[in-house]
Amino acid sequence: EPPLTVAIGKTVTLGDNVYVNCNLTLVDDYTIRIGNGVLIAPNVVIITTGHPVHHKLREHGEMYSFEVNIGDNLWIGSNVVICPGVTIGENSIIGAGSIVLHDVAGQLVAAGNPCRVIREITDRDLEYYFRDLRVADQQERNAGSVSETSFLVQRSTNNRTNRAECFSGMRIKNTQRSPLR
Repeated sequence: EPPLTVAIGKTVTLGDNVYVNCNLTLVDDYTIRIGNGVLIAPNVVIITTGHPVHHKLREHGEMYSFEVNIGDNLWIGSNVVICPGVTIGENSIIGAGSIVLHDVAGQLVAAGNPCRVIREITDRDLEYYFRDLRVADQQERNAGSVSETSFLVQRSTNNRTNRAECFSGMRIKNTQRSPLR
């Protein structure tokens, strides 16, 4: 989804089936690799470049750049900033608003400022799609009424009246594994 902002563009590699929502900013003075099946929410910034801490070392605009590697099947939440030199392992989730300063291993949920591991992704996550909402319960409720692009969820919170929530399915864009132009 537009807009997409890049510094160079030729140093970015996207895997297959990557979905990029609006306002992605790539400060790609060095290599950014985004794996297959990655979902990127709105307002994400991926940065490969920074500046030295001491002012005398940046008097003339001196900077450093380190590559950023994003593994397969990641979900990067809204307003995430990924800093130079970071590698994020496959099948992980980076929560909304996170500032990722250090590597995050695979199969983890991580969030915060600074970003830190919250928990592992386990088989329980196959049973519950959001907090205490079970996939099987939802499938029973929606039998015969589920479309490919959206589904309706009936949810009760603390014995309050049920409310309907409609979740739109993610559109996946097929991309070729080649640098952005």
